[in-house]
Amino acid sequence: MTRVRLTLLALLLGGCSAINLGSSPDAPRTIWLLSAVPAAAPAGAARPAGVLLVDKPEARAGFDTPRMAYSRQPLAIDYYTRSEWADVPARMLQPLIVQTLAQGGTWTAVLPAPNPGRADVRLTTNVLELVHDLSAGEPGVVRLRLRAVFTDVVDRRVLATREFAAVEPAASANAEGYAAAADRADARVLAGLAAFTAETFAPAPARVGRR
Repeated sequence: MTRVRLTLLALLLGGCSAINLGSSPDAPRTIWLLSAVPAAAPAGAARPAGVLLVDKPEARAGFDTPRMAYSRQPLAIDYYTRSEWADVPARMLQPLIVQTLAQGGTWTAVLPAPNPGRADVRLTTNVLELVHDLSAGEPGVVRLRLRAVFTDVVDRRVLATREFAAVEPAASANAEGYAAAADRADARVLAGLAAFTAETFAPAPARVGRR
């Protein structure tokens, strides 16, 4: 009886190995970028509000990965298996934030961190959500939420904070539809951030420029 069982087990394992070896190779992954910025930034203060340092954005757990998250029920996320972001989305946002806030004249200069240059205000951001939400049915929507905090570089006092959100319909219930809608949501969130920045720092704080 023992020999029979061992023989059957060997045949089963051998069959599994043969199936695995004979299977077709995985299809190549598709890599997606976040690249959209607002078409135009609102005009800033008559006197620029000093130099802004933009920290590398962080992301909430579950979204701090290049994997593309989707959700079919509340409080649960999964990931596409054949597509992924070119980098963690939060890190892809840093140059887009810099490019957006450098327009409009609100700041003398906008620098990406790390940077040895002197700065007056620091911007830290956190991606709270970036997900293809399919919970209400397909093709779903893409949700992006970003928290921004501006602090004084010298005394580390919080100058302003705001959360920005955008919901964009996806054209298809797949990674391609997700990526396109995420890019549109990204542009909307950055437009909101730019408008808030221009409004908040105009006129420029009296402290700016004093050293």
